[in-house]
Amino acid sequence: MLTTDGASVTRREMGNLRSVLGRLADPNLAFIFLSIGTLAIIYEAANAGLGFSGIAGVILLVLAFSALSVLPVRGAGIALFILAVGLFVAELFVPGIGVLGAGGTIALLLSGLFLFEGDVRVSPSLLWPSAVVLGGTSIIAGRAVFKARMQPPTTGPETMIGKIVTITQIGNRASAFLDGTWWEVKARGDELTGGAVAKVVAIEGIGLVVEEVGDGV
Repeated sequence: MLTTDGASVTRREMGNLRSVLGRLADPNLAFIFLSIGTLAIIYEAANAGLGFSGIAGVILLVLAFSALSVLPVRGAGIALFILAVGLFVAELFVPGIGVLGAGGTIALLLSGLFLFEGDVRVSPSLLWPSAVVLGGTSIIAGRAVFKARMQPPTTGPETMIGKIVTITQIGNRASAFLDGTWWEVKARGDELTGGAVAKVVAIEGIGLVVEEVGDGV
């Protein structure tokens, strides 16, 4: 039998890392980090790039998984969370009626319910709003991305199609000045003459294909 009567007690402070992990070991705090970090990543994915929201999202997710490392976590809860994130991101690339976003919301709710073992729980007052906000954001972002893809291009050669130019004859070559640059032009149909007004109908290499629509003044 080990006797400790009269033994001296030496107190030692926790190291900085253990102290931080101890403060992070809160299921609600871990879920907040997971939710906000995921939200930031979704926003960054919708806007294509690596800006402040993407960096902040990565930092929050690192903090979240640090907290989860000292909490009794269920594998099923983690799997459901990964599924939720996958569905939220998929909503950005396959936007429509929000089925994927709704599925992600349900998966996130189930993740919060099954994420921890024993008496450790995510507060319902935190779980429900987080799931609704994340799901709604993924659906809104998905529709925004879809609308952006449906808009006609605002830069590049394709934007020149349909524009009207005045033909300038230089020797045996027909040219037109468009968007600050001289372009060699080819006729689709009748031969072009200097001063003719034409419409751009196609791009071929570094030249324009045009159709005459009238005579210049």
